[in-house]
Amino acid sequence: MRTVCRETTSALSLTCPAPLAALSRAPLDISGPRQYIAPKSKHIGGGSGNGAAVFLCPDLPRLMIALTEQERRILDIATPVAESLGMEIVRLRVMGGRRPGLQIMTERAGGAPTSVEDCARLSRALSPVFEAADPIKEAYVLEVSTPGIDRPLTRPGDFARWIGHEVRIELARPLDGRRRFGGTITGEDEAGAHIELDDQTELVAHVNEMSRATLVLTDALIDAARASGNLPPQPDEDDLGEFEIDETEDDTDTNEETGDVT
Repeated sequence: MRTVCRETTSALSLTCPAPLAALSRAPLDISGPRQYIAPKSKHIGGGSGNGAAVFLCPDLPRLMIALTEQERRILDIATPVAESLGMEIVRLRVMGGRRPGLQIMTERAGGAPTSVEDCARLSRALSPVFEAADPIKEAYVLEVSTPGIDRPLTRPGDFARWIGHEVRIELARPLDGRRRFGGTITGEDEAGAHIELDDQTELVAHVNEMSRATLVLTDALIDAARASGNLPPQPDEDDLGEFEIDETEDDTDTNEETGDVT
């Protein structure tokens, strides 16, 4: 196992392989430790659905953090270690390839400024625990990083911390034929995150109704990250003197529906 610690300024993509519940107009009602009722979501364009989608899940808030059963097992191992250091796990992914990788995004509790040293501290604490538990049988690289500025939003409460900032979300199930939406976060409550869309309508959805949610990198977001102490150190212009900067425009385009690069 090789360990890599880094501080990121952009987030990796997040995709959920299977939807968990249909959108519903029923209010959030947690009646037991395992039964959850999907929260109210406003249907854009006058959707008429009014039934509660009921599903079972042992730990609803973890669904965006770890997607697969293997990732959830690893999350169970890593969470106590992170909490003992005052850290929280934002996202955990097992990556395939010729050399598998275990990527863990982390931050200090409550979203406090998180440094590369914090990541290294967690990495050192996790390494012997993973060696003993052996959650990935083959050799792999452990990478512990901060979420970055245009970070993924994976937990209840994440949206409330970034009110007024732009976000892109992808729903687990289509709403009026759409899954992808962009807009501004206006709030978060028990009904879910409130997003004012670009067409001035409002979308209300809980994190469990999403397969992807990331902040959009804007000047306002950078200023907010700087003010909160979460902006990674930036080099001075003088430090870039020896580098040749490529200012050509990127003509690469992405198909919004398929995600293919053209």
